[in-house]
Parts: sequence; C-alpha cells; structure tokens
Amino acid sequence: HARCMWMFDQLKEKHHRVWLNNLCMSCCFSKEAWNHELCVMVAGVGRTSGCGIPNCVLQEPAKQSQLPTTRGEVKAAVLQGDDKCPNLVTVSIYDNKPVHFISMIAESTSWTTKERRVWNSNTKDFDTLRHLRVNVNDDYNHKMNPVDVADQLRNHCRMDHWIRQRKWWWYICLWGMGVLLTNAHLTHKKVQEHANIPVSQRPTTHPLFVSALNCQSVDQQR
Repeated sequence: HARCMWMFDQLKEKHHRVWLNNLCMSCCFSKEAWNHELCVMVAGVGRTSGCGIPNCVLQEPAKQSQLPTTRGEVKAAVLQGDDKCPNLVTVSIYDNKPVHFISMIAESTSWTTKERRVWNSNTKDFDTLRHLRVNVNDDYNHKMNPVDVADQLRNHCRMDHWIRQRKWWWYICLWGMGVLLTNAHLTHKKVQEHANIPVSQRPTTHPLFVSALNCQSVDQQR
C-alpha cells in the first residue's frame, strides 16, 4: 500500500481513477487513497478476508448442482456516515464463483446488455448472443483486461524464472524488459497491419518475435 501511495504522489491532477487487483485492494486502502491530497479514486476486486467487505455482501462458493439457481446473484452495500470515505460501494457477483468488488468510482449498480458472437453448430455460422453483466464488473473488465493480457504475453517468454530468489532489483529490471518486449511485439503487429504486409510474412506469435530479437542481438554481439 505504501508503494501504491508513492505512485499516487507522482500524479499531477486530482481525481484520477485507478483500478487494482485483489492484492492491493481493500476498503481501508480506498479510504486512504481518497484522503490523499490528490483525492485518488480506486476500484478493483477484493478478497473475502481482511479487505473490509461487509458480511451482508459476502457470498460463499456453492456446489456445482446449485449453480443454475445461484449464478447471477448480486449483493451490494454502500458505506454511509463516514465523511472521509464517501460513496464507497462493495458488490458481490456470482458467476462460476463469487467475485467481490470494492469501488470509490461506481455511481450506480445496474445490469447492462452485452453482445458477443457465438458459434452455432446447427447453422455452421456465428450468432449474436445477448447477455447481462453488472456495470461494475463490465467497467473493471474494460480497464483491467489489457493488463491481464499483457501479463499473459510476458509470461509466455519470461526470463526471470531462475532469478526470483535473487536480488529484488534484478527481478524488477527483467520484468521491465519483458514488458518492453511485449509492447514492442504489439507495436510491430500494428505497423505490419498498416503496411499491409501479408500474414504469412509476419512473426505472428510473441515467442517467434522474441526469438527473432534474440537472434539479432546475438549476431550484433558477434
């Protein structure tokens, strides 16, 4: 939390919105972030213990046979009476398992209609399927999914498995290099798309791209 607050110190304007994963998120931290001189508003997934989620919102995992009647259940609570922590909202949503959200950002809790393309084996074509999603969950997905995808791509070609128990600054340095390689791969794909380069001539996967960079680096050293 202290490191996150130090990052908030680097901001230049008030009322930034920051989304966090369950490692950092708690009601206590939400209050401290709001009382920062820049009034940072945070939101994210919270763990069921030690994060300040009220008992009236907590949902316990159900048995597989109970999922048809349990999936989609939503509980929400708003903190009242604390002038130093206004508009703190906690929401639990049961999907395949219960997910609990803490937010200083949510202005409402409502269902939104979403659409996605689903393969229909009968018509041998894609159909548009409509489904409902809670706006708090939808907002979190749009803000955090790119971060999760970036972590997955970096994890495919990570170079720090053997160094995690070494000096901590080595690990941070190699993590930064992994992020740079991931961003370079995505930028390279965008440049090739704009240049209309045929797909067959592109290193389409992240491992192939990193491998090509490594080969170039070895040749230059020689």
